[in-house]
Amino acid sequence: MKPLTIGCFASTAQLLRIGKSVGRLFCGILLFGRFAYGADGTWVANPGDNNWNNPTNWSSGTVPGFFDTAFF
Repeated sequence: MKPLTIGCFASTAQLLRIGKSVGRLFCGILLFGRFAYGADGTWVANPGDNNWNNPTNWSSGTVPGFFDTAFF
């Protein structure tokens, strides 16, 4: 009688190919994700309190984050 196995077992070569594909996808998300989610913010001409962290001092209404571009 043949033993019962659950699931599908891949060879080492298949696992390496899958690993490379996942790695490329992850790198692509890290490298190009900035362009998909980055926003621009312009400092208003007469800010209320000159506080960088005050959203009303930015034209976008939000404080620029790590992937955003701030213009002055």
